[in-house]
Amino acid sequence: MNDLTLRLDAEGTPATVDRLTGVLFDDLRAARVGVVSRVGTAGAAGSKSGIGQTLGELLVGGTVPGSLLVVHRTIVKFLERSKARSVTVEVDGKKVTITAATAEETAAALRIAAGDGAGE
Repeated sequence: MNDLTLRLDAEGTPATVDRLTGVLFDDLRAARVGVVSRVGTAGAAGSKSGIGQTLGELLVGGTVPGSLLVVHRTIVKFLERSKARSVTVEVDGKKVTITAATAEETAAALRIAAGDGAGE
């Protein structure tokens, strides 16, 4: 079994990043890929709980090799429908970044595929 750390790269306010992290959290829980949790940190001095959350980070514990493909598919679907730019997955010290293409990148790729040569 492996534990994964997921780091979300998204532009916007902390509230936007937190919302997108929550969406990915829900997607991964629905996919039943393992135990999904938010990364906790020490809270700010004077805060009531003393515990905070790291924005844009999730932990997925107890994944088996077969569920890694489900994690990948879930992240790709999430990136396709959200404003997040990428999700970095770390397991056993190794990192892989899954990225989403921007509209401009997609248009350039389509121009190249169509053969008009304007994709440079």
